[in-house]
Amino acid sequence: MTANRRSIRLNLASQPVRNRRLFRLAWIALAAGIVLASAAGVWLFGRVQARLGRVRSDLAQLERLEGEARADIRKYDLDDAKSAQTSKAAVDRINDLIERKAFSWVDFLTQLEDALPGPSSILSFSPLSTEKANMEIRFKVASTDLDELVRFVQALEQRGFGPIRVMSQTRGDSGDLVSDIVVGYERRK
Repeated sequence: MTANRRSIRLNLASQPVRNRRLFRLAWIALAAGIVLASAAGVWLFGRVQARLGRVRSDLAQLERLEGEARADIRKYDLDDAKSAQTSKAAVDRINDLIERKAFSWVDFLTQLEDALPGPSSILSFSPLSTEKANMEIRFKVASTDLDELVRFVQALEQRGFGPIRVMSQTRGDSGDLVSDIVVGYERRK
């Protein structure tokens, strides 16, 4: 009975491992796993580096565009400051005149209306420059003919308007004579 049974050997160090295939297979599987993991790591690292290169080039392009945009903003700010400075003097003079109430718009418009012949009309009106109580004004007048315009200029001279300059004359759509006139006006005390 004991002959059919296999005996258990307790001294494993004296005999080599009997099941070498299992251990070789385990070592080969472990080595293949390491090689596959390394290959996957290298492939993934390559993809990440390629994407990182694209991101860096996009970032450099965005930084270049941002620099150009900032330069444009600085240019527009300078242009805005120049135009504000250019118009500031004229606006300040007119505002100063209005604030000090040195210029009577009612008197001026009344004088202008009294000088205007019946069929004539004023199309546009804008102050050009001011000096304390003096003002230079440009306006466009539509009149039916040249005689009417001459009567208007003579009436302005009689009312004490300063140098009167007729800058240009054209025919309007309705056939009226449209004249661009610049006059000086001094406040009456």
